[in-house]
Amino acid sequence: MGQMSGSTGTNEDLKDYLHLHRLSYPTAKSDRSVSFCSSTAGLFDRADAIVDLPDEGCPKMSTCFAGIERDEETESRMDDHKSCGGASGVEAREISMHNMTAIPEHKLFESPNTRSIEIKDWRITVSTNSISNAPECDALQSYLGFPLPEMTFGNNYLTLEHRPSQLRYSFDTADALRCVKKGELGEGDGGVKVGTDSSSSLPMPKTVPTKPYDWTYTTTYAGHEGDDGSTSTLSSAPAANVVAETIPAVWRAADPEDPSESIPIAELTRPDPILFYAEIPLFEDELHDNGSSSLLVRIRVMPTCFFILSRFTLRVDQVLFRTFDTRIYHSFASSPLKVVREVSGWEAPYEQLKLRLPKRDDMTPLTDPTFIARILGELPKFISQKEGAKTGWRGLGIKKEIAVLRS
Repeated sequence: MGQMSGSTGTNEDLKDYLHLHRLSYPTAKSDRSVSFCSSTAGLFDRADAIVDLPDEGCPKMSTCFAGIERDEETESRMDDHKSCGGASGVEAREISMHNMTAIPEHKLFESPNTRSIEIKDWRITVSTNSISNAPECDALQSYLGFPLPEMTFGNNYLTLEHRPSQLRYSFDTADALRCVKKGELGEGDGGVKVGTDSSSSLPMPKTVPTKPYDWTYTTTYAGHEGDDGSTSTLSSAPAANVVAETIPAVWRAADPEDPSESIPIAELTRPDPILFYAEIPLFEDELHDNGSSSLLVRIRVMPTCFFILSRFTLRVDQVLFRTFDTRIYHSFASSPLKVVREVSGWEAPYEQLKLRLPKRDDMTPLTDPTFIARILGELPKFISQKEGAKTGWRGLGIKKEIAVLRS
């Protein structure tokens, strides 16, 4: 794996750095171009691709702080921002100063299907590949014991390795699908029925005998620790840079009164440079034209932290919407070193989201996982996290945990 770059970045012009950094990653399906000055809706072209927030930001924010040097044009943009309800002049200057965030020393590596970053004792590796071929699908289906999603990316993964604490945390396709219910669905499994016969599940072709399983591929997979998944052959990095033996982290409930044990929205919506970004699709299925089921993992690394969002999204047409999110956040400056993990499950009847379409005659937003997650989050919690779509799914609710790492 070839080393691409390593930089402290503390003395170089940030504009030049970002320009060069973008050139170092060719445009690909898994790499979205990044907007470094954005509203509170998010930091990427797809507004809330990572941080799901209401679009309440200043509509001119994307141009308010495009300049680093203080000049008349910048002052004018700041005044525009203030005039539309944004930050005050002092706050705007503080936001502008965030553009000068020091770039810590880091190294980037790339091979045809794998990219890595080494930063602050962490090695983060992602692999994005095409859909698994027939022999790979046959092997995985035999292992799981049920039919695979139509688009299964069996060789994709994300792995975090922290050498001092020997923590290894991964997201991969095989382990995500292992969390899909196999066998008859029972109480708490959130089974979904379709068709006019309430006693039937998804109509399957009679020529294809199948054992019972959750045909929606609902998974409450939040990643896993250790090296027991399909990522076991992942690293081509030098052995000294890889965690040889892993030690499980000890997770405990986060203290709601301690700000250091929550995910800081303000930091994540700050226009800091993105050192590393990836989208890792794990699977997707159209549920025999009854809707859609997908699992996508995203990660971005900034100078001060990294943030991961793993999102399972389910749409069963005319029945329900469901999401299961896992967010993982780590501040490089935390003391003691902490990893924050938040998992949340949301569900609502199909009509609840249909009623909230921006345009009644445009159903397109109902196919957008970001729109689905945003509307589910805006619904009263007794609907989206208590009652749901009356499936009894045990995945509903929010759970926040932290792990303290050995430094």
